[in-house]
Amino acid sequence: MAKSKKKKLFLVTGATGFVGSHVVRSTLDAGHSVRALVRATSDTSDLERMKGVSLFVGDLTDPFSLEGVCDGVDGVLHTACAVAGTFDSGADTVRKFLSVNRDGSLHLAREVLKHKGLRLVHLSSTAAMGTPVNARVDEDSPCYPQTPYQISKREAELALLRLHQNTGLDVVILRPCVIAGAGKSGGDLLKLFKLVKKGVFPFIGPRYDTRKPMIMVDDVVAAMLAASERGRSGEIYFVHSGGEYTMGEIVKTAGEILGVSRTHIPIPIPLAKAMAYGLKPITWIRPSWTAALTPERVDLFVADQQIDISKTREELGYEPTVQSLRDMLEPTYEWHHARGEV
Repeated sequence: MAKSKKKKLFLVTGATGFVGSHVVRSTLDAGHSVRALVRATSDTSDLERMKGVSLFVGDLTDPFSLEGVCDGVDGVLHTACAVAGTFDSGADTVRKFLSVNRDGSLHLAREVLKHKGLRLVHLSSTAAMGTPVNARVDEDSPCYPQTPYQISKREAELALLRLHQNTGLDVVILRPCVIAGAGKSGGDLLKLFKLVKKGVFPFIGPRYDTRKPMIMVDDVVAAMLAASERGRSGEIYFVHSGGEYTMGEIVKTAGEILGVSRTHIPIPIPLAKAMAYGLKPITWIRPSWTAALTPERVDLFVADQQIDISKTREELGYEPTVQSLRDMLEPTYEWHHARGEV
């Protein structure tokens, strides 16, 4: 990334996480400085070694710990969120997601409001939409979140937009899709590689041409930095690679990277649904247990997703740099493989 003429100080939340760590590095590469909001329990060893990074110890769920976090900063890049157990539905999971993703975002936004002209770039997710009813969607399409994670992401969006309308909060919301790249612990792509390697990826339904968007983490970061300077306040913007990938292509490419020919097991939709509903009672008895298959996951798998990013291109000047499916999946696999995870 080319260095900016004016050096700025950005507050980055989630700086020890997947996207946040990439945001920190790209921001430094652009010639800026970073104030990283970190919890007292976070491993900050990597951040401490970086020149141009200062640490602010606080917790999004504790508004008093955030006092002064925005003092002197030129922009706020908010990537922190709770993601573990994305498809869990227990009461504790619901409370955790709302506490961090919605309430924590509001606590941060209220600190932003103390500083006139300060912009908050909030990293949401396509998960906020739930499973789209129509194949082709844009920012005006209706949202139908179902899982606690999906609901919490949408609730965060709505809460920030209400604050924008009522107080003038300068906020821009980005919705990335599945994010590829080095540095993410767990996630759907790791599950994909593990199952494809064993030849047991559960391919649900008869269609291999349902489309799924994807994006490289570096392009998410570029979109966030663009949104810190451009775009309309109070607006939502989708971000992805600009390419369209079918589930058949995704599974096949993963197999080629892994060097396996047998990649999946076909599962009829009625059978997948029956299995998913059959597993539900276990989560009621053992809330900490995460079902490998849920009704929501089945719906999401068979949904055809075409997301229009023309608004993002026009208003943020965003242009993805990585569109090749293999160029996204291969470095993701290599990172997991180097860690012995697949």
